Amino acid sequence: MLKRIISGIMLTLLLASILTFLFNVHPVKSGDNLLLEMQVSKTTITVGESINITLTLKNTGTTSVKITFGPPFFDVYYCTHEGCFRWSADKYFIQVILDLILEPGETYAETLQWNLYKYVSGEYYPPELGTYVLFGVCYWVGLGDSVEVTVVERITATAAIHPYVLSSWSKGVWISAYIELPEGYNVNGINVSTTMLNDAVPVDLEAPTAIGDYDEDGILDLMIKFDRALVIDYIGDHVDWWNPERTKPLVYKVTLTVTGMLLDGTSFEGDSIIRILKFLKGYPTPK
Repeated sequence: MLKRIISGIMLTLLLASILTFLFNVHPVKSGDNLLLEMQVSKTTITVGESINITLTLKNTGTTSVKITFGPPFFDVYYCTHEGCFRWSADKYFIQVILDLILEPGETYAETLQWNLYKYVSGEYYPPELGTYVLFGVCYWVGLGDSVEVTVVERITATAAIHPYVLSSWSKGVWISAYIELPEGYNVNGINVSTTMLNDAVPVDLEAPTAIGDYDEDGILDLMIKFDRALVIDYIGDHVDWWNPERTKPLVYKVTLTVTGMLLDGTSFEGDSIIRILKFLKGYPTPK
C-alpha cells in the first residue's frame, strides 16, 4: 500500500512538471488557501461497474485566486504493480489555455465516471479484485486527495418476488423476495442490510426474515421483505404505462432486480419478473 501511495505522489509531481513544460504555465502554490476534496458514489463495486467521482476545489482564503490551466482540470488514477492507470488515458481534450477565478469561499467541482478499466495500447483491461487507492488530483494547483475503492466479485443469484401480480387494489404491508445462491455459497452469509430492489428500494430491516425452501427445489433460500408502498411508487415512476403487455385486462410486465452483498464482500444480483394488473392510481390508462 505504501509503495502505491509513493508511486502516486511521484506520478502527480511528474505530470505537473510535464504540463508546466508543455504550456509554460506554473501551478498555483498550495499555500494559496485552496482545498481539494474527493468523494465517490460507492466504495465497493463489481467488475465493470462505474462509479461517480466528484472532485471539488474550494478557495478557503480571503482573496480571489486565478488558476490558468489546460483541460483536463481534474484527473483520477490508481497504481498497481503493473503501473499507474488514469481516468483520462483514453480521452481527448481540446488543447487550449483557460482561466478559472475562484472568489473567497467559492468552489469548482466536476464529476468523473470511471469503471477503473486499465487502458493500455488501445485496449481495455478490467481491474483485478481487490482494494485500490484512487488519487484525485488537480495538477494545476498541486493538490490531491485519495479514497479507497474495493472491486469485488458478482455472482448471479436466483430471485423470486411474491406476490407475482400487483394490482391497484392489492393490499398488504410488504413484498417478499426469496433469494437462492449458486452452488458453493450459503444464504446464511448474505448481509441482509445491503439488499435492495433495482438499487433504489432498500430492504425493510424491521420486517421478518427467514431461511427455508420456498420453491421446494431442495436449495435453501433467504426470504426478505420490502415496503410495498415504496416498491409500487418506484414501479409507478419507471414503467412505460403506454405499452402494456396486454390490454384486456391491462397487464404490465416489470423486471425487478435484487442486489446485495455477502458478509465476505462478494456481490450478488438476481432478476424476477412480476406483472402489474390494470393500472395504479394516478398513472395514465392506454387508449
